[in-house]
Amino acid sequence: VVMSGARAAMPKSMIASLSVPHLTIFDEVEATKLMAMQKQLKAEAGKLTLTAMTVKAVSLALAKMPIINSKYNPNAAKPEYTIYASHNISLAIDTPDHGLMVPNIKNVQNLSLGEIQSELVRLQDAATRGRLSRDDITGGTFTISNVGVVGGTYIQAILFDGQAGILALGRIKTEWRGEDAPMKTKVMNISCAGDHRHLDGATVARFTTILRRYLENPQLMMLDMK
Repeated sequence: VVMSGARAAMPKSMIASLSVPHLTIFDEVEATKLMAMQKQLKAEAGKLTLTAMTVKAVSLALAKMPIINSKYNPNAAKPEYTIYASHNISLAIDTPDHGLMVPNIKNVQNLSLGEIQSELVRLQDAATRGRLSRDDITGGTFTISNVGVVGGTYIQAILFDGQAGILALGRIKTEWRGEDAPMKTKVMNISCAGDHRHLDGATVARFTTILRRYLENPQLMMLDMK
């Protein structure tokens, strides 16, 4: 089978990504409050997905850990990396006819949840129809892979396009939690991979902890949004 389109570019892209030393932190998120807030906001504002809320949470975490929003420069005379002020969040989108597409939402740090959701809808539609622009697919600074909507509890993602970080989301499952009065709890496993050429384990772990705090306590996102 001859590969074409995005699928044809995959071998070169993945080989380049796998040449980078990865460091991956795995964690668990209690998503009960996040899902409750998403349901409430959706009732008030119309369509709002957990993906849109996660995109904003990532941006807020990047604001506290700017080094994650970076790219290492392998061609520099001395070891160096670039930190980007814009949070251009790439999203892995599975399409039936064009394979995996990875467009990005520009300047998420300046967008509301509603604006993020509108961009998600636009990019998903353009990806499905094979009409993403060059601007849509270039300039990303951090990636989210929500493969859990398809399946998989524990995901280990591969860095994309020279970016220093990628977040992978596993499927949301229901578990009984609590010793005295067990309650149904929504649980999601996540992993965050970092470029180990300039990110150490403590840095990626701190970022993951900040992100988990936002996802588990989404009201904190509202406090930190500009």
